Amino acid sequence: MRLESSSIGQSSVNENLHGLELVTGGMNNTSSMYGSSIKFMSDDSNFSTDSPRLLAGIFPRATETYAGNDDGGMAIEFRTSPINPGATSNPQVRMTIADDGNVEIEKKLGFNNDYESTAYTYTTVNTTRSYISTIGQTFSNTTLGWEDDYIKLRFWHTEDNSNISQYLIPGLILKDPSLVDDWMVVLLGGSGGQGFGGTDIGEYALINFDAADVTNSNTKWLLSGYAGVGTDDQLWIEDAAFGVGSRIFMVYKKNQSTATKHSPMYRITYLASGNIESNGMDIVTIVEATYHDVDPNN
Repeated sequence: MRLESSSIGQSSVNENLHGLELVTGGMNNTSSMYGSSIKFMSDDSNFSTDSPRLLAGIFPRATETYAGNDDGGMAIEFRTSPINPGATSNPQVRMTIADDGNVEIEKKLGFNNDYESTAYTYTTVNTTRSYISTIGQTFSNTTLGWEDDYIKLRFWHTEDNSNISQYLIPGLILKDPSLVDDWMVVLLGGSGGQGFGGTDIGEYALINFDAADVTNSNTKWLLSGYAGVGTDDQLWIEDAAFGVGSRIFMVYKKNQSTATKHSPMYRITYLASGNIESNGMDIVTIVEATYHDVDPNN
């Protein structure tokens, strides 16, 4: 199909611009959100039901009810189908251009890797915010900071038995049983906190995860005396003033010698947006995750 106009180009984008028009009637963001779309179908002879079948497409989605002349919020979804999606499945959202212009990628951003037979490396960057209302020595004073398919990152706002020193402590949970092994946690940087200084950079903890840890979702807290952490590795933050406590560390499985042993690698930054010695702790977490040598069909 070819659309050709003998007119010259226009100086702006508006409804009078020449092009393909897909028009939909009344729309809202609850029950009538999807408009006329560009659909990619197949009527392969092996499809015994739902043929031609919708497999991918570009779909406009209303983000508000069009109740007045000033309304018209709209996003665009890009959808595809995975391998073996099922006979009655619909394409899944992979990327959205939101009504505010943000581009939201649902999965991992992949790059070709020329050095491995499974030639893809995926990278994500995620920022989360979490909150712990009170300091305490029980695990009710913890929160989930971030997670993916392989690990969870938790935080614990606690204090010692004499109520003199307070701590914000990160902890790791391994979710994938195929990655049971020793894991490295290496301190890359940070600011604030009792005893923290430049000589602490490069210190590391060796954390062992076994099958029971995965089954029971055991948290390996990164504090002295826990889970293989040294006596002064400073992966936690102690007694930092308001807004000055932060840490940056790398997390990866120690054995990376063969393809079957490869694991994700993480660079984790967390900021204590609060006073470590006081109740009410906001935590900002930034996780840069690299999933290397991954089969793109999985």
